[in-house]
Amino acid sequence: VALVIDRSGSVAPYISELRRIATRTLDQLKPQDQVALFSFAGTVERLENLTADRWRIARAIDRIRAGGGTDIIDALYDSVTYLAKTAPELRHAVILISDNQPTIRPAASESETIKIAMETETVVYSLKTSGQLPLLATRLPSLLVGGGSVGKVTEETGGEIINVRNVSSLDTALGSVISRLRMRYSLGYYPSSPGQGMFHTIAVRLVDRLGKPGNDYFMHARRGY
Repeated sequence: VALVIDRSGSVAPYISELRRIATRTLDQLKPQDQVALFSFAGTVERLENLTADRWRIARAIDRIRAGGGTDIIDALYDSVTYLAKTAPELRHAVILISDNQPTIRPAASESETIKIAMETETVVYSLKTSGQLPLLATRLPSLLVGGGSVGKVTEETGGEIINVRNVSSLDTALGSVISRLRMRYSLGYYPSSPGQGMFHTIAVRLVDRLGKPGNDYFMHARRGY
């Protein structure tokens, strides 16, 4: 798991709460599960390499100081590529804590980030905090401040966005993501036409007698491979 924390000013109150709950919440993972810590504002920093020591992650969170812009796509790109290179044989997940409002044009692209995430079977979850877009950013074209959509990345990789409406609900939201990670299934099948190098679109749903997708249940799965 890569825990990726937005350290821009609008997310600052959530960082303080995360320091308080980090060890207890991360202990819901299996003992052998490893966590790396990234933080970002105008630049991306890896504060802690993959470790099963929850206290190391908690201490590293305590070193985060809020302030600066928001470069979300580069943060996701760096964390996805780090997991791919460092733990190629393990399952990968990224948990982003941010207001999802980019204010800096990234070096990496949304499509590059999604491609690497899908090739390495990395699922991206977003804990979306409340926040206001800085006044300057509201005047700039979306091309300059956007550069990528968190919603697109989560949807393509089989993750989801969970809204965290206030600081006190961060504990529950993070616990929900970890619970989802523990309940994920890996499914496989033999395609009728393998076609190397082609993108295969997939749709995952339950049998009809169990209800309608989007109405009776929600399914989060990768869009293809």
